[in-house]
Amino acid sequence: MVTTMPPQLMSSEKLRMWRAKYRLSQHQLAEALGVNVRTIGKWENAERAIPPFMELALEGLEQRRRNQISAALAAAQEETNELQVL
Repeated sequence: MVTTMPPQLMSSEKLRMWRAKYRLSQHQLAEALGVNVRTIGKWENAERAIPPFMELALEGLEQRRRNQISAALAAAQEETNELQVL
């Protein structure tokens, strides 16, 4: 018989550390996740349970950030190439 484990919830400390790693304010993270800034504070202070999908949501934010950086680098490279042609 196969037993599945319940999803591991993210800890308040891990959420704080993630936010610090990406240098986001509580307001910025709340905006990115579509929640109220007070909700972020309650999650970080362990006053409210962090939803089980939070790790997946943060992975999505990380991917979006990587895509933005890649696009910015590509645009800068293209601009450099255009300047070299002149």
